[in-house]
Amino acid sequence: MYGVAITACAAVTALGDGVDALWDGLMQGRSGITPVTRFECRNYVSNYGACIEGVEPAQTPEQSSALDTILERVALQLEPLPTDTRLLVASTKGEIDCLSAARRHG
Repeated sequence: MYGVAITACAAVTALGDGVDALWDGLMQGRSGITPVTRFECRNYVSNYGACIEGVEPAQTPEQSSALDTILERVALQLEPLPTDTRLLVASTKGEIDCLSAARRHG
């Protein structure tokens, strides 16, 4: 078995960037879930979502995912890391923007 050490943590959420912003928002009882205004939600079950400010969904399936922008914002929160570092990304909706764009334009 290999030893594992968590040396850094970062977050990009609807409550803000950074673990402190996320924690403070949760402790204050705030919710990042609001009505979605970036696109038409008529074909969805709900018009509520946790949209991250400054992250726009891909407009066509050919465009890169919004996940690229989110990962760039995560990287800005981290110190330079050794080249053998592994990045664990936890997301509830990964590249859902690509699927959404395909549904809206399909």
